[in-house]
Amino acid sequence: MASIRTRKGSNMLFVDFRYMNKRCRETTNLIDTPSNRKK
Repeated sequence: MASIRTRKGSNMLFVDFRYMNKRCRETTNLIDTPSNRKK
């Protein structure tokens, strides 16, 4: 299961998930707003 998060010091969203027992983080170019979190 993936989660949408922000990093400290950044206002951008990223997706945090596991693939083949490894933690993966994919960044997006979306600013952290309630409407962007729904996407």
